Amino acid sequence: MPENNRWLLVIDNVDRAYPLANQDPDAFDVEEYFPDADHGSVLITSRLEELRQLGSSHKVKGMNENQGKNLVELRPGKVLEDSEELVQALSGLPLALAQAGSYINQTNIDVIGYMSLYRETWSALFESDTSFPLKDYPGRSILTTWTLSYEAVQTKCPDTAQMLQLWSYLDHADLWYGLLTPLLSDETTLETELPEWYTQVVSSPTTFNVTIRVLLIYSLAEPQSTPLAYLVHPVVHQWCYHKIVEDRNVIVQLELIVLGSAVPQQRDQTYSLVERRLLPRCNHLHKVTKDMPAANLEEYSSNNLFLHSYNRLGILYSDQGQLKETEEMYQRALKRYEKVWGPEHTSTLSTINNLGLLYSDQGKLKEAEEMYQRALKRYKKAHEPDHPNTVIIARDLEMLTNKKVSLPKRQKLRDWLTRLRS
Repeated sequence: MPENNRWLLVIDNVDRAYPLANQDPDAFDVEEYFPDADHGSVLITSRLEELRQLGSSHKVKGMNENQGKNLVELRPGKVLEDSEELVQALSGLPLALAQAGSYINQTNIDVIGYMSLYRETWSALFESDTSFPLKDYPGRSILTTWTLSYEAVQTKCPDTAQMLQLWSYLDHADLWYGLLTPLLSDETTLETELPEWYTQVVSSPTTFNVTIRVLLIYSLAEPQSTPLAYLVHPVVHQWCYHKIVEDRNVIVQLELIVLGSAVPQQRDQTYSLVERRLLPRCNHLHKVTKDMPAANLEEYSSNNLFLHSYNRLGILYSDQGQLKETEEMYQRALKRYEKVWGPEHTSTLSTINNLGLLYSDQGKLKEAEEMYQRALKRYKKAHEPDHPNTVIIARDLEMLTNKKVSLPKRQKLRDWLTRLRS
């Protein structure tokens, strides 16, 4: 247009931090490419937060349902059934949606089939990027894009890279400083049991904020609406889980003791709030470790923190009404208590009693009775008959007789209790 004498310079995908130029030969100072003339504009697309200081900035959010649907259907050139669910699963991330559309177009797979691959074979799916290139994103894919950022974080702050590995086994949302600090003050904690990077990151709010700041700079995390809490985009979180964890056994152990230590005491004023906040993190860890071979964690079985964590998570699940998970956690705790500390240790017997209470609440009276009798037999062997714990177990068993038990069996239980107390 002859009357238009203004210009627009677009510099796309500036994702290599210039302060790390000595470690990254492909990094550059973007300001060197700014024209001297002032009758135009420069548009930079980047995930580097530090570039915001060059001028006014705009954070690009994920696509809404209609935008995402149009993008994922662009390459196949047709309406895709269930595409709205795909947009939701990928949280509107444009690169992920474009990549999905390209894969669907070239393999003729349907959306449900693609989502199944995404959930079950994430690495294999996204490592196929080179077979299904995106001409609109030359040299870019989910893997290459976030690998650049993570490598920069590793170089700049190795402790932050370790923190991101830990985060990959938590839920993608709602990471806050208070989630990580109880572990440092837990009475069963020995300093030698914790990684040095963890004690450094969590040593103060300042060091934690510095760690998170590095992730914010590289757009690997972002603030959420809850004050002083952060999240990772779900797709980026999946990438972290599948691609950057160096030793899964070590991360799982640390994750378990972090969450176990964070379970509050009932006397705490914020008890209910903290438990509700912890629950999604515990559910995510339970999901990703469900099929993990138990033998992988045997080397940690004598770690006090590790041993107690299963029992504490069982208490949390019980409070939140997730009884299936409660039983699983108590059974895991019991198995390890018996192996490490023996059948008559206080923690072993307490867990047996917890299982008795759980079964009683579920109406599984036969299983409850078996647990109570098992606990009483061991308590009576290890302690005097009037020991407080022995009395508590006897009381619980007597309460069981008031449930829906046939009269002959109820009388039999009461006779048994009478003999126990005599």
